This record gives sequence, C-alpha cells and structure tokens, in this order.
Amino acid sequence: MLTESKVKALKPKEKEYIISDDTRERGTGRLILRIRPHGAKEWQYRYREGGKRKKVTLGTHPNMPLSKAREEAAKAASGIAGFTVQGKGKNALKSPTAAPPATIQAALDETPYGTLGELCHAYTENMRELGRRTADETYRRLQRYVQKPYPHLWSKPAREVQVRELTKLLSDYIQRGITTTTNRLRAYLHAAYQYGLTSENDPRRISTTKWGLVANPVSAIAKQSDWERQGETVMSAQDVRRAWEELPKMRQRTANAVPVVLLCLATAGQRPTSLLRLQVQNVHIQRRILDMPASGTKNGRPHVVPLSDRAIRILEPLMERSKARGWDFLFPNHRGSEKHMLLESPSSLVTDYRKQFQANQWTIRDIRRTAKTVLGELGVPKHTRDLLHGHVMNDVSSRHYDRYDYLKEKREAIKIWDDWLEGVINGHDSRSKAQ
Repeated sequence: MLTESKVKALKPKEKEYIISDDTRERGTGRLILRIRPHGAKEWQYRYREGGKRKKVTLGTHPNMPLSKAREEAAKAASGIAGFTVQGKGKNALKSPTAAPPATIQAALDETPYGTLGELCHAYTENMRELGRRTADETYRRLQRYVQKPYPHLWSKPAREVQVRELTKLLSDYIQRGITTTTNRLRAYLHAAYQYGLTSENDPRRISTTKWGLVANPVSAIAKQSDWERQGETVMSAQDVRRAWEELPKMRQRTANAVPVVLLCLATAGQRPTSLLRLQVQNVHIQRRILDMPASGTKNGRPHVVPLSDRAIRILEPLMERSKARGWDFLFPNHRGSEKHMLLESPSSLVTDYRKQFQANQWTIRDIRRTAKTVLGELGVPKHTRDLLHGHVMNDVSSRHYDRYDYLKEKREAIKIWDDWLEGVINGHDSRSKAQ
C-alpha cells in the first residue's frame, strides 16, 4: 500500500506510469495514482462494471493528499459500484452487490465539481495533446502565480470562484509592479475557463471531471491593453558592445543564462525560447548549423540556422559539458537536467545586468528586432531576413511549391551580421559605410 511519503517521493519519467494503492481485496476497485511526464500526479478510482473498465478522476496531489484520496475513492465506490463504506484503510471498501443503473447515474450526477487547479491542469493537458510547446511553461506559471500564493483558490471548485476573487488576485500583482505577466496570467485563466465551458459537451474531449460552468468569470475582468503594445526598442551599437563585454562578468549570478543571451546575439536574434530547447542532437558543429526540430519552434516547423565561428565558440563548451554529464539539453533547468531552462532566467539576467551596469532599457527579445533592423540597413533583403528568423512564408509558391532551403542565402546573412558584430565589439559600426 502507498504512504504519503512514498507518494511525495515518486518522480516523473519519460512516459507516464501508474501506482496502485493495492488493498489486495478483489471486487473493490482500485485507487490509482497516475504520474505524468511533466510531474503532475492524478488520483483515479478504477473499477469494472459489466466487464468493462471504468474510472473516476478524483483530484491531484498534493492538493488532495493520500488520506483524502482514499476517502473520495470510498465515496465513489459506495455510489458508483454499489460498495458500502466500512472502517478505514484497506478494509474500508466492501462490495456485497452491484448498484442498479439508476444508482450509478445518481452517483455520477453527484460527482464533485473540479477545482480551479484541476481545471488549469486539464486545460494545459489539452494544450499538450494539441502539440502546444508552451503547455509546460503555462502550467508552471499557473502554479507559481496561483497555486502557491493562493492555495485556497486553487483548491476551490472552479464554478464557485468569484470574479472579485480573480480580480483581487490580478490586482495584487499589479500593485507589485508586475504588468505584462499579469496580462498573461489573465489570458491563461480565461483560456482555462473557456476550455471548461466547452469540454464537458465535446465528444472528443469528454472527461469524468465535471466543471458545471455557466459563464467565464475572467471575461468580466478588464485586460490592460496598454501593456500589450508591440515592442519598439532597437539596441544601439553601444548597447550591443556593452552587453557582449559586460554580461560575462555576471557569471556568478547564473553560469547558464549568460551563454543564452550571447548565443542570441551571435545567431542574429534567434528566438530565445527555441535556443533554450536546444539539445545535443540539434547542434552540428562540423556542418556549422543548428537543426531546430518543429517541436522547438514557434510556428511548429523545422528551422535550420547557420553558425558563425563566434556562435560555435559559445556552443562547443556547452556541448562538451552536456555530453560529459549525460544531459540532453544544452541549457538544463536548475531543478533537473531532464527539462530545459525557462525564459525567466535569461530575462532576469538582462534585467539585473541593466541595473548593475546602468545600461539602457532593452530585453532579450529586442535582440531579434535589432538584428532584423541592422541586416536591413546592411542591404539584406527582407525575404532572406524572414527566412533567417524562421518566419513562415504564406504565399502560394512558398507553401506548396518552393522546397529550396535557402541555406546559402542564410549563411551570407549570418556572415554580414557577424562582420557587423565584430566591428561593433571593436568600436566600429559598418552601417555608416553602407549608408
């Protein structure tokens, strides 16, 4: 049988697996703990009816501890399978007769509504099934900004959460000066409720968890549109030079985050989220390319990035370290090498760098805009710049007929960028000559 300490000690694996709270009694059904690859632990009560296997989702750990899961399993057994609840522990469930169909339906009707935490989990699981690469990051943010600071809301039935409670949650972050992230959090919660509103009646997404929602409470909360304006910052040559020279001085803060920013500069502004997902198998030093799979790109399509000598000098020690330690990722998460670093790490590094060195206002995402602008000023055609940055070409020719990889043109663009970067590091901006 399981114990609470055993449940807490269970670690995720590459594929999901289940552990049974085995009472070794026949005919009573089983309390099951399902451990997902991303770490979620889901309680289920599984039983047989009419020779068919069935299940009821009870909740997630640690919101629902083992003792509570056993209670809920006993209730489910009593109502659904016709068991009577007697005693505690492994002798709590008895099965004298099977419940008539009317009793089974009544028990299903009385199934408790899912909590806000379970709704968030179900929503991100659906994202994962749809192949959305941000599923894990979305769930982690919901845990960070909702579960941990507001556990009472996380464990409350989603249908009972009031607009004023969610407004207060978002307002708390606004008062702390957290702006764009607050808008993101509102968007996550809104999307989770929308999922709950439609999933119960969608035959493709039917679930044993009931939400009982009649409206989306987040819809009534105003979005702060002025925090969603498109960025306009283009780094100056001095910003780029200072960043290249001074960021390595901050290695004591986080040794992994510095190479992310430098690699973003060296690759002419490749998306930091894609760089963070790089694995050893994606880097080909001899061929001088990064071969990014569809799972690591925003548009869900493979993307090949040519490498300069400067980028290779950054990548080689990262490759050696990952191979020596048996890591898949070049930028592992500090909590476990089986996952990649989150964007918050290099973003926070840049914020701290600006404060420490009193640098101008820019973010890691502005490197991409800077590269796009500089390459344009140096005469690189927009089509080539878009290809270098992995933008999808939506014209009929590109979508259906053009299968040329444009690697030659992208290499030329990287060479132009690297020559400009070399000059900037040495105090010369070649754009003045180009103009």
